[in-house]
Amino acid sequence: MFKKLLSVGKSHAHAEKLVQQQQQKDLFQLNEIKSYGFAHHCCASYSQSLSLVAVGSKTGLLRVFGRPTVEFSYQLEPPASIRQIEFIDCKSAPSNNNTDSGRAKDKKKADQQQHPPSTSAKLVVLTDNGQLHLFELKTVKTLSSIDNSTQTDNSDIVANSCCQDSNNSNEKTANNTDTQQNELYGTPVYTKLDYVGQLDFFIFKLDDDDRSRRVTTYEISADGQTVYVGTEGGNLYLIPIDKFDPVNSSQKTTDQYDASSGVKRETGIRPIIEETKEDLEGSSVDKNQKSRIDKTNGFDDDDTTAINLNDEPHIERNDEIEPFEMVKFETDVSNQVGDEIKPKKQGAIESVKKHPSFSSKLLLSYHRGLSVIYNLDTKQVEKYFYHNQVLESSCFASTNNGDFFYTSHNDGSYIKWDARKGSQSEADDDSLGQLYGPYPCKPTPKIISCVGMVNDQAENLIIFSGGMPRATFDDKNPVTIVRSDQDGKDTIKVVFDLTSKVLDFFVITKARGQLGGKSNPTGTGGKKNKNKQQQQQLQQQRNQPIAVALAILAEEEFVVIDLLNSESYLEFPLPYLNCVQPSAITCNQHYSNISGQLYEQLLSFNQQHLNGKFSPNEWPITGGTVINAPDLKSHDILLTGHEDGSVNLWDVSDLAMRHLLHVPTAKYFSTEDDELAPLDGPTLDESNDDTTSTNPPLKRVGRFDPYSDDTRLAVRKISLCPQKGTLLIAGTGGK
Repeated sequence: MFKKLLSVGKSHAHAEKLVQQQQQKDLFQLNEIKSYGFAHHCCASYSQSLSLVAVGSKTGLLRVFGRPTVEFSYQLEPPASIRQIEFIDCKSAPSNNNTDSGRAKDKKKADQQQHPPSTSAKLVVLTDNGQLHLFELKTVKTLSSIDNSTQTDNSDIVANSCCQDSNNSNEKTANNTDTQQNELYGTPVYTKLDYVGQLDFFIFKLDDDDRSRRVTTYEISADGQTVYVGTEGGNLYLIPIDKFDPVNSSQKTTDQYDASSGVKRETGIRPIIEETKEDLEGSSVDKNQKSRIDKTNGFDDDDTTAINLNDEPHIERNDEIEPFEMVKFETDVSNQVGDEIKPKKQGAIESVKKHPSFSSKLLLSYHRGLSVIYNLDTKQVEKYFYHNQVLESSCFASTNNGDFFYTSHNDGSYIKWDARKGSQSEADDDSLGQLYGPYPCKPTPKIISCVGMVNDQAENLIIFSGGMPRATFDDKNPVTIVRSDQDGKDTIKVVFDLTSKVLDFFVITKARGQLGGKSNPTGTGGKKNKNKQQQQQLQQQRNQPIAVALAILAEEEFVVIDLLNSESYLEFPLPYLNCVQPSAITCNQHYSNISGQLYEQLLSFNQQHLNGKFSPNEWPITGGTVINAPDLKSHDILLTGHEDGSVNLWDVSDLAMRHLLHVPTAKYFSTEDDELAPLDGPTLDESNDDTTSTNPPLKRVGRFDPYSDDTRLAVRKISLCPQKGTLLIAGTGGK
């Protein structure tokens, strides 16, 4: 008995010593808290309801951004290139019961004011090896005080289910309820990006001959409960969200997150805790002491046991029995199309889009040009449409009823299909759009339909990437905006030209009633003269989504363009995802604790620099809330010298990297014989007024420009006086 007590005391002292040693290491440990610049991103996704954007990189880095300084990140291990990202909006609100008594209603209202409904967001990520990953942005409880301020605690609200099943009859009511709750409680407070689960059913090796199960694209159902996965074999799998294998707490990386930014930091606590638990296994220490040690790492034995006892069966491949419900092309689709299409193999599913009006219908587009509207309830192909060109992408028209949809093809053409008509085995000449033809054109990888606003009048827009003539514009990386007229004649409005390859793009929309000004329809006459039909029509106009910005993800930069000002199409200054290397960086210098007077001067220069060159409107991505933001008493400045003879000043005082000033210095390094024009960066108003098909109206956007004609312009040394603001620059040419 005496020996056992000595053993317990020794183990307890050993545990405290290990924790103390770890704390000492943390005091002198050099950790990365933030990385700036533009990584090798390859895909992007945007959530209109959450106003969040997610980008994935080739190294498996997933980043989620909202309003400025709201940022979350997660690194997949082992690293794998991310191919596609899709958001799932998860909203759980308190239910309203009309049969409650008055006292019960008052109590429920008080509880709702003290504990607002949790709104979490989930993301489904596809990697290049065919593995699907499930992530969740978790929220915290918000406590509203009397002075209308908001306080937060450290308890997480974990949503067990993503969204509840709903039919078409109560969708409008749910949307109105969500809007009222968002106005009442404000923006959700996200704390961290958590790795929830994974699905290994579609994993394949790169040298596998049979890739029929390789994932080509996927779509999330309207209720958020199912993932529609399209494969190279032409089959569609219906994967329930709850079939993702949950990741145990022991498998997760032991990280700490900054509550205000979601920045991840390695702690190294788990190995010490595990060693301590092993030392205490053989001792007679009580359960309370072991539980106390477990909770130092933020997990509990009961939670771990619950996860380990999950009896969800492991998904294994079986050639005879499919573990998931699927729509097989040979049996469910091919037998229901015309005889002229049956003998032709349609290949992989290139696009899966859910119907905007019916949750049970899907638009399936195949590689060889076939598109079908498939009903999951009746398992029938309601209509099919075929065009004898390789299909690249598809989307429904901007109307909410799904009467029209577009398909883009590898010859630079796009087709507007009328879903109200019967099945079509050939595209009409009137619906075929070939804006840059008849010469051979590049493919159009993606197409989007939206509604824009010009002079307070709504107009239908079509946006697609690529599609320009190969002979004359093969070196261009364009994104084209087309005005779709009612008479079927489409005209090119503008072509955005980038210096690096366009990887992805999306449109940011807002309700027409939120735009303000004349664009907000008000109707005629007083309220007494309006009948219900007029009020409903006016409400529909106010709720109509209007495209306010176009975000383009390229290989070297991220560009966001203001669509409300269609005359100039100015860019937004980026609060994150800045291209630090518009020209190759040749030197850099960091200065901390600069004088407040110098910082105010830099802000003044920044306003003068942005005036007329960038959009004056606010940043359109507004998701998330900044919590526990520190008061900045000092400012840090990062200076970068570039190959083209320019210097950029960046504000790196907090987690966001803000561009302050662009200083062109090439004219100071030129000799008398040289005729060098001052470099003010890319010209943002560069356009061509000729709107013919041979000379499209190109407009240069973005800042990335890696080419420099004179190596003598490169900046080699930078020195700044942090008090007076004197800048000293030395170039390669000896000046």
